[in-house]
Amino acid sequence: MKTIALNCNECGAPLDVPESARFVTCSFCESRLSVEQTGNTYSTVLLEKLTATTEGLADEVRRLRAQTELASLDREWEQTRDSLMIQGQNGRKSEPSYVAAAMQAVVIVVIGSGASSVFGEAAFLMALAAAAVIVTITAIRAEGYKAARSRYNHRRQQLMDREH
Repeated sequence: MKTIALNCNECGAPLDVPESARFVTCSFCESRLSVEQTGNTYSTVLLEKLTATTEGLADEVRRLRAQTELASLDREWEQTRDSLMIQGQNGRKSEPSYVAAAMQAVVIVVIGSGASSVFGEAAFLMALAAAAVIVTITAIRAEGYKAARSRYNHRRQQLMDREH
């Protein structure tokens, strides 16, 4: 079996290493070494340094993946948020809320009570029914928005925790 004459990277001791060996332990300082070949040249690298470098790279990859997932989550939330927003008559969007539902109901009831003096009690009852429908729809949207925002915040916090 052909051997290669190398030196230990830790203590400098001479090493006779079989040509096919990928790893060797120094018999003097007991350092674990990787045998590297570049063309016709052989050298040794302390495994602890390789391990530290590998762990550092793995940590960086994990951090980059978390950042990518975070950016993707933020883009997805913006799309979801936009689809759940309520657009007013002026084109301005706002978050659906229970307060907005209640305010819409009050406006409809006030209009309905004014209409009842002109068109009778049926107009008021129609206004109450319309208010109930609008309040229900807005409340459902508000609840959907709240749940979606909660899921987003929870997932975002998980990614932030993983990044650090």
